[in-house]
Formats: sequence, C-alpha cells, structure tokens
Amino acid sequence: MTQATLELVAGRLLWGTIRDAVGEAKFRGHAVEVFEGSGVLDRKFIIKGDPAVIMALGTHLRVLIEEPPKLPRKLVQPDGSIEYRTIDKSEWGEGPWQDEPDKVQWTDAATGLPCLMVRNHHAGHWCGYAGVALSHPAYGLSYEGDESEAHRAYMASFMASLGKRTTGIAGLATIMDDVIPRPPTIAGAGEAIAAISVHGGLTYANGCDSGDEATNICHLPAPGAADDVWWFGFDCHHAWDFAPGTRATMAQAGIPDSGGWGDPEDVYRDVAYVKAAVADLARQLAAIT
Repeated sequence: MTQATLELVAGRLLWGTIRDAVGEAKFRGHAVEVFEGSGVLDRKFIIKGDPAVIMALGTHLRVLIEEPPKLPRKLVQPDGSIEYRTIDKSEWGEGPWQDEPDKVQWTDAATGLPCLMVRNHHAGHWCGYAGVALSHPAYGLSYEGDESEAHRAYMASFMASLGKRTTGIAGLATIMDDVIPRPPTIAGAGEAIAAISVHGGLTYANGCDSGDEATNICHLPAPGAADDVWWFGFDCHHAWDFAPGTRATMAQAGIPDSGGWGDPEDVYRDVAYVKAAVADLARQLAAIT
C-alpha cells in the first residue's frame, strides 16, 4: 500500500502532484469519492489510479493506493470456456474493456463448433472466429469463398501493384494493370462463404496459429474434438466501431477526436455483442453442407 500527501487547491487535486505521489505504478483512472471529516463532498475527482480511498486532512489529502486483486492469466470457467488476460489496458481509459478478458474460447452449444474471441493488442477491438473441421466443405477456403492459396497470391499481386502505381488519376486508372486475375469463387461452399452475413463481413480465414495459446488464433480442443480446424473470422474495427487502443494512441499523439479518426457515435462492441455475432457465424457455417 502506498501513502502520499496531496495538495487540495480550490477544490481540485493537482495532477502533477498525483503523478509524483503514485510513482511508476500502473493506473486505470477511477472516479473516487473524497471525504472531508464525516461528510462526502458533492463532487468526485478523477484520479488516474487504482481504486483509492481518499481522506481529507485539513488542506491536504492522504491517499491509500491498494493494488487490486489480479485475475489469473488463464481462467477456466464452470461452463468449460477459457478466458485469457494478457493486455495492459491502463492507458485506454475507462470502459467495459477494463473488466473484460483478452481472449475467450468456447464451444458453441447449438452447432458444436469451436469459437474464439481475440482482442487486437494495439487497437483494442475484438475479433470473432468460428472453426470448421477438415470434413467441412468450406475447409481451406478464403473468406471470400475462393481457394485460399490463390486468394493470397491475388492479394499479394494487388498490394505489389499499389506500391508501384503513380499518383493522380492516371495512377488510379492503372492500379490493376499488374494484378493477376481474381480467382473464381468455388461453387457451392464458396458461394455460401461469400454470402455469410456478419459484423463488417468476413475478414479472416486460416488454420490455427502457432505461438502463445493466450494470444493466438487457435484453441485447446476438448477431449475427442478435432484439433485441425479452419477458422473464419471478422473484426470489430470498421466504420462506427470504437477501438479504445486506437483512441488512446491518437490522444497520446495529440490528435483530437475530431481529427477524422473517431466519431462520437462510434460504438464499442463488447463481449456480449461479439459472442452473439460469433454464434451467428457458427450457425451459418454449420448450415453449409
């Protein structure tokens, strides 16, 4: 527990003094009540700190900073879902993301398909995924319904053409000159993938990632379940989506909300919203035969 004396000037706490008092600890920005004697002042001060109890002592304050209990990095819930917490969100400001995990794995009850939610470490938004087994007709397809390797080659040639184009109208007109032909949509399963309706549209299709199970796009299969799955996914970083990490990065760079990157009407897509969207994606994938 850290104790510090802070000045109370004209009813306001000195921000620099707070920063000096709490040192290098990681703080979240909670609203806390300020007590004076036995009464509570009629306003709350915003302190960039962990939950604190502030007691007024004359014109000074004694701040007792208590470290909040930390949830384990990996937590298996009673329903069998697995949650991971890996991201320091202390600079992202207050919001539901502070109390949410950063990756969730579960099995969709209606379809039996494995499902994931993985938070983007930089922007802070959620991405949702549902996986299909090797026997599924859409296994190995891209998120646009064509063959995945052909899709990657097409996208690589497109990006290479972007890098070579000149500026102006003439450059825009020739942007596709060096791009290889777009691969055809696979009849049946590919057409069904192309028709899937999900938040922002499908933006991901791939097998399991390697690396840390707490952050990768992969799952720990249940006993007897397939471990070779193909993930189809979407992200929640489109127009009118709020990403707390992006907001924090822009604010640190001195770019105001009105700078064109954010909109007051943007909505943070929380765990409940994304989990429901993943369930709907699983339902659509299960219907492809």
